[in-house]
Amino acid sequence: MNLYGMVENNPINIWDILGLAEIEIVIQYNIDELPDKLSMDKIKEEFERVMNACHSKCDPCKSNTIKYTWISVEEKPENLGIQTKGGGCSRREVTGYKIYMDDYYEGETGILGSSDGNGSVSINFGAIANNNLTDINPNIIVGQTMAHEILFHEIGNYKDDTIFRTPEKGSIDEGGGIGGKKSYQVGAELSRDVCDTVCKKLAIDSSR
Repeated sequence: MNLYGMVENNPINIWDILGLAEIEIVIQYNIDELPDKLSMDKIKEEFERVMNACHSKCDPCKSNTIKYTWISVEEKPENLGIQTKGGGCSRREVTGYKIYMDDYYEGETGILGSSDGNGSVSINFGAIANNNLTDINPNIIVGQTMAHEILFHEIGNYKDDTIFRTPEKGSIDEGGGIGGKKSYQVGAELSRDVCDTVCKKLAIDSSR
């Protein structure tokens, strides 16, 4: 089988017009120790479920694949945000997105997450693990909070007061936190409006 047939055996200078590329989402996290109720494997599973649900809403005829890379780090790395390659005489090509995530604590009903707009997010793991205002598994809440901060705010560049054409109550678009206006739900997803933006920003549904 000729794997480079689509690009005339010249994968350096010719792109696959169907957009069958791999987009890598790299999450570099600096967390000393998770509370007992939380599991990093479960958190990863929930975040990736949300992102994969978004991916399924992208144009299926131009759907690139997604690779997730999770790396434990001791300090904030450089070169966060959208990752590209190429340039000069050729078009720059999106290859992925790099995020830095750390931990903070602001009380059991405080803000659960924040983002700086430059590739960094903070998650209030302690507040989520210790809350008694919802019976939803805290790993699900952490994964959905991460999705809100990373996909909605960082990649989508949306604000919490954004009004969409197709609002979905209880969706991951909503802010508010535990004890606020947000109602967490098992299986919650981002709205199609947000997913459309995320797909375009990450070139998941863009032809190469």
